[in-house]
Amino acid sequence: MPKVPRNSVDPRVIRTRQMLRTALFTLLETKHFEVITVLAITEQAGLNAATFYLHYDDKWDLLNSIVAEIGMIVQAHQPLVFRLDNGQKGISPTIDLRLFEHIEQYRDFYRLMLGKNGIPAVRYALERQFQQVVRSVIAQLPEVLDGHDIPAQLIEHYYAGAYLGAIQWWLAQNEAIPPEQITRWVADIQLESPP
Repeated sequence: MPKVPRNSVDPRVIRTRQMLRTALFTLLETKHFEVITVLAITEQAGLNAATFYLHYDDKWDLLNSIVAEIGMIVQAHQPLVFRLDNGQKGISPTIDLRLFEHIEQYRDFYRLMLGKNGIPAVRYALERQFQQVVRSVIAQLPEVLDGHDIPAQLIEHYYAGAYLGAIQWWLAQNEAIPPEQITRWVADIQLESPP
Protein backbone atom coordinates (compact mmCIF):
# COMPACT_ATOMS: atom_id res chain seq x y z
CA MET A 1 0.00 0.00 0.00
CA PRO A 2 1.46 3.42 -0.95
CA LYS A 3 2.40 5.96 1.70
CA VAL A 4 0.11 8.88 2.44
CA PRO A 5 1.61 12.06 0.91
CA ARG A 6 3.34 14.32 3.45
CA ASN A 7 1.39 17.37 2.29
CA SER A 8 -2.03 15.73 2.57
CA VAL A 9 -4.75 18.02 3.89
CA ASP A 10 -7.25 15.24 4.41
CA PRO A 11 -8.72 15.78 7.92
CA ARG A 12 -8.42 12.04 8.68
CA VAL A 13 -4.71 12.08 7.82
CA ILE A 14 -4.13 15.20 9.92
CA ARG A 15 -6.01 13.63 12.85
CA THR A 16 -4.07 10.35 12.60
CA ARG A 17 -0.72 12.16 12.52
CA GLN A 18 -1.73 14.29 15.47
CA MET A 19 -2.67 11.14 17.40
CA LEU A 20 0.76 9.64 16.68
CA ARG A 21 2.55 12.84 17.72
CA THR A 22 0.53 13.12 20.91
CA ALA A 23 1.31 9.47 21.70
CA LEU A 24 5.03 10.13 21.18
CA PHE A 25 4.91 13.21 23.44
CA THR A 26 3.09 11.21 26.14
CA LEU A 27 5.69 8.45 26.02
CA LEU A 28 8.55 10.98 26.12
CA GLU A 29 7.27 12.17 29.48
CA THR A 30 8.51 8.95 31.08
CA LYS A 31 10.92 7.31 28.60
CA HIS A 32 13.94 8.23 26.55
CA PHE A 33 13.34 8.37 22.81
CA GLU A 34 15.88 5.61 22.20
CA VAL A 35 13.79 3.00 24.04
CA ILE A 36 10.43 4.01 22.58
CA THR A 37 9.24 1.64 19.85
CA VAL A 38 6.79 2.08 17.00
CA LEU A 39 4.61 -0.51 18.72
CA ALA A 40 4.55 1.56 21.93
CA ILE A 41 3.62 4.68 19.93
CA THR A 42 0.78 2.95 18.11
CA GLU A 43 -0.54 1.32 21.28
CA GLN A 44 -0.51 4.69 23.05
CA ALA A 45 -2.34 6.24 20.08
CA GLY A 46 -4.86 3.40 19.85
CA LEU A 47 -3.80 2.65 16.27
CA ASN A 48 -2.15 -0.31 14.58
CA ALA A 49 1.40 -0.48 13.25
CA ALA A 50 0.19 -0.69 9.64
CA THR A 51 -1.41 2.74 10.04
CA PHE A 52 1.86 4.13 11.41
CA TYR A 53 3.82 2.83 8.42
CA LEU A 54 1.36 4.42 5.99
CA HIS A 55 2.57 7.77 7.33
CA TYR A 56 6.15 7.26 8.57
CA ASP A 57 9.12 4.99 7.89
CA ASP A 58 10.08 4.71 11.56
CA LYS A 59 10.05 6.68 14.82
CA TRP A 60 12.88 8.92 13.56
CA ASP A 61 10.80 9.80 10.50
CA LEU A 62 7.94 10.79 12.83
CA LEU A 63 10.31 12.93 14.91
CA ASN A 64 11.88 14.51 11.82
CA SER A 65 8.44 15.39 10.47
CA ILE A 66 7.69 17.27 13.70
CA VAL A 67 10.99 19.14 13.52
CA ALA A 68 10.43 19.93 9.83
CA GLU A 69 6.95 21.29 10.52
CA ILE A 70 8.27 23.47 13.31
CA GLY A 71 11.07 24.61 11.00
CA MET A 72 8.51 25.71 8.41
CA ILE A 73 6.61 27.62 11.08
CA VAL A 74 9.83 29.28 12.28
CA GLN A 75 10.73 30.28 8.72
CA ALA A 76 7.21 31.46 7.92
CA HIS A 77 7.06 33.65 11.02
CA GLN A 78 10.55 35.05 10.44
CA PRO A 79 11.02 35.14 14.23
CA LEU A 80 14.08 37.35 14.04
CA VAL A 81 13.62 40.94 12.95
CA PHE A 82 16.37 43.41 12.18
CA ARG A 83 16.94 46.42 14.38
CA LEU A 84 19.62 49.11 14.38
CA ASP A 85 19.95 50.63 17.84
CA ASN A 86 20.42 54.40 18.13
CA GLY A 87 21.09 54.69 14.41
CA GLN A 88 24.45 52.94 14.86
CA LYS A 89 25.62 50.24 12.52
CA GLY A 90 25.40 46.88 14.19
CA ILE A 91 23.60 43.58 14.25
CA SER A 92 20.81 43.18 16.74
CA PRO A 93 18.21 40.66 15.65
CA THR A 94 15.61 40.17 18.31
CA ILE A 95 13.06 37.44 18.90
CA ASP A 96 9.61 38.29 17.68
CA LEU A 97 6.60 37.66 19.92
CA ARG A 98 5.17 35.24 17.34
CA LEU A 99 8.00 32.81 17.99
CA PHE A 100 7.26 32.65 21.72
CA GLU A 101 3.54 32.29 20.95
CA HIS A 102 4.41 29.39 18.66
CA ILE A 103 6.57 27.78 21.36
CA GLU A 104 3.74 28.23 23.86
CA GLN A 105 1.43 26.37 21.45
CA TYR A 106 3.94 23.47 21.14
CA ARG A 107 5.18 23.82 24.72
CA ASP A 108 5.13 20.09 25.55
CA PHE A 109 7.25 19.24 22.52
CA TYR A 110 9.80 21.97 23.13
CA ARG A 111 10.00 21.26 26.86
CA LEU A 112 10.67 17.59 26.16
CA MET A 113 13.11 18.14 23.31
CA LEU A 114 15.10 20.95 24.91
CA GLY A 115 15.01 19.64 28.47
CA LYS A 116 17.67 17.61 30.25
CA ASN A 117 16.45 14.35 28.69
CA GLY A 118 15.91 15.88 25.27
CA ILE A 119 17.24 14.61 21.99
CA PRO A 120 20.47 16.41 20.98
CA ALA A 121 19.66 15.97 17.28
CA VAL A 122 16.43 17.94 17.73
CA ARG A 123 18.17 20.76 19.60
CA TYR A 124 20.80 20.88 16.86
CA ALA A 125 18.11 21.01 14.14
CA LEU A 126 16.29 23.87 15.89
CA GLU A 127 19.55 25.76 16.38
CA ARG A 128 20.33 25.36 12.67
CA GLN A 129 16.91 26.80 11.81
CA PHE A 130 17.56 29.84 14.00
CA GLN A 131 20.98 30.25 12.37
CA GLN A 132 19.36 30.23 8.93
CA VAL A 133 16.99 32.99 9.95
CA VAL A 134 19.85 35.13 11.31
CA ARG A 135 21.75 34.42 8.09
CA SER A 136 18.81 35.67 6.05
CA VAL A 137 18.68 38.85 8.13
CA ILE A 138 22.39 39.47 7.53
CA ALA A 139 22.00 38.74 3.81
CA GLN A 140 19.22 41.33 3.51
CA LEU A 141 21.37 44.08 5.01
CA PRO A 142 25.02 43.13 4.44
CA GLU A 143 26.20 46.70 5.08
CA VAL A 144 25.78 46.17 8.82
CA LEU A 145 28.96 44.10 8.74
CA ASP A 146 30.93 46.94 7.13
CA GLY A 147 33.75 47.99 9.39
CA HIS A 148 33.43 44.86 11.55
CA ASP A 149 35.80 41.92 11.48
CA ILE A 150 33.26 39.64 13.17
CA PRO A 151 32.61 36.53 11.07
CA ALA A 152 28.96 36.25 10.04
CA GLN A 153 28.90 32.60 11.15
CA LEU A 154 29.89 33.63 14.67
CA ILE A 155 26.96 36.06 14.74
CA GLU A 156 24.62 33.31 13.56
CA HIS A 157 25.81 30.89 16.25
CA TYR A 158 25.78 33.57 18.94
CA TYR A 159 22.16 34.58 18.43
CA ALA A 160 20.87 31.06 17.76
CA GLY A 161 22.51 29.82 20.97
CA ALA A 162 21.29 32.79 22.99
CA TYR A 163 17.71 32.36 21.78
CA LEU A 164 17.69 28.63 22.49
CA GLY A 165 19.11 29.34 25.95
CA ALA A 166 16.34 31.85 26.63
CA ILE A 167 13.72 29.39 25.37
CA GLN A 168 15.10 26.57 27.54
CA TRP A 169 15.09 28.79 30.62
CA TRP A 170 11.52 29.90 29.92
CA LEU A 171 10.27 26.34 29.45
CA ALA A 172 11.97 25.18 32.66
CA GLN A 173 10.16 27.72 34.85
CA ASN A 174 7.45 26.36 37.13
CA GLU A 175 5.40 29.53 36.95
CA ALA A 176 3.63 30.46 33.75
CA ILE A 177 5.41 33.39 32.12
CA PRO A 178 3.38 34.85 29.24
CA PRO A 179 5.05 35.02 25.81
CA GLU A 180 4.76 38.83 25.90
CA GLN A 181 6.84 38.99 29.08
CA ILE A 182 9.70 36.76 27.90
CA THR A 183 9.78 38.67 24.60
CA ARG A 184 10.19 41.96 26.52
CA TRP A 185 12.90 40.51 28.75
CA VAL A 186 14.93 39.21 25.80
CA ALA A 187 14.62 42.58 24.05
CA ASP A 188 15.69 44.37 27.26
CA ILE A 189 18.76 42.13 27.59
CA GLN A 190 19.77 43.02 24.05
CA LEU A 191 19.31 46.73 24.71
CA GLU A 192 21.48 46.50 27.84
CA SER A 193 24.34 44.71 26.08
CA PRO A 194 24.37 45.29 22.33
CA PRO A 195 26.90 43.22 20.36
